[in-house]
Amino acid sequence: MQDKGKEVPPMKRRISLVFLSMLLLFAALLPAQACAAAEPSAVAQIETLRLQNSRFDVCNAFRQYGLKTVEAANARIETIIAQSCRMAERAECDAEVRAIILSMLTRTHAVSYTARAAAAVCGVKTVCEYVAVEIGGYTVMVDPIRVVSV
Repeated sequence: MQDKGKEVPPMKRRISLVFLSMLLLFAALLPAQACAAAEPSAVAQIETLRLQNSRFDVCNAFRQYGLKTVEAANARIETIIAQSCRMAERAECDAEVRAIILSMLTRTHAVSYTARAAAAVCGVKTVCEYVAVEIGGYTVMVDPIRVVSV
């Protein structure tokens, strides 16, 4: 039977406190030492990946995809402009021409914005270079994409 009122001797308490604090200290330092030991292997792994990427030329493939995206977007913008010009020639009133122009600007802007975002993800820097387009008696600024750097 144990007495509930009986205290642990002060010497045992001190020894257990020292042991517990040493245990906590080693537990806290062990992960830091493991990370320090793993760092050279992580650097080696990154270097290995970099060498593999250079062999397969992944970065260049992304850039080529970005350039193709920009070319396809510019072709799509030209198609939208041509369609809008044909529609404006057949328009019966000025309000219809303005609606066609608004639709054209909205569509070309959406194509341009999407292609620029995709090109940026691929590492291709682009800008919109506004070009004047004559449509239905109005001069409108349309935004095809120009590649700044690859």
